[in-house]
Amino acid sequence: KKSGGKKSGGKKSGGKKASANKRSAGRSSKPARVRSAYQFFVASRRAEVLQTHGVTDGPEAFALVSRLVADAWGEADAGERARYEACAAVDKQRKAVESLKGSFSASKTALALGGCLVALAALASAGP
Repeated sequence: KKSGGKKSGGKKSGGKKASANKRSAGRSSKPARVRSAYQFFVASRRAEVLQTHGVTDGPEAFALVSRLVADAWGEADAGERARYEACAAVDKQRKAVESLKGSFSASKTALALGGCLVALAALASAGP
């Protein structure tokens, strides 16, 4: 009787997986990249754009939402952009500090960046 399956031939599977794990393990020791003012803007406005335009979040809506957010960034005045540029400056300092001390804490970085976004939300709700 012949079986329909392939013979394993004694080889171990997952050779690529092991090298990918080695690569990702090395990356965790590096600080996260600096986020630009535009990236902070996108993070704070994406949900609003989805809701305003009635778009369901997903891969098929990525191009539309990206275009709408980019248009909003283009229409943003200097005062609004300055808020996001301040967050980018803080993030640039964060990376410099993490690079100097050589230790990286993803949770602390996320907390700092989240705090910047919370501060932006508070400024936005306070109004001019």
